[in-house]
Amino acid sequence: MWRFPGSFSDCPSLPCRPLQAFGQAYTNQRKVAEDGETIEETLLQESASKEAYYMGRLLELQTEVTLSRSVASNVQAENERLNTLLQDLREARVTGSSGVRSGVRHHGHDPIVGAKSGAKLGNK
Repeated sequence: MWRFPGSFSDCPSLPCRPLQAFGQAYTNQRKVAEDGETIEETLLQESASKEAYYMGRLLELQTEVTLSRSVASNVQAENERLNTLLQDLREARVTGSSGVRSGVRHHGHDPIVGAKSGAKLGNK
């Protein structure tokens, strides 16, 4: 009568060979499953790390956009202020108000129209 051996390698007879094959297949399957779990854990860690990086980067870019909008708004306000000042200076020149123009003329060059003083104003 056949009895279960202490280990698969101890069994020299024919009935042990299927058990050895089964044992080897089971060991291989268990190793593959363990490797798969290790790979899965590694991928999950990498994904979490990438998610954290991209969330941080997203916050940085949102801050940049907010700052850029603020700068653009300030530039637009300054542009409007300068356009108003330019229009006031042009109107003062047309009306001949010498009080406004006194600080504008330098050495015969008019920075408003970019020509020698006395030149006609161009329309906008």
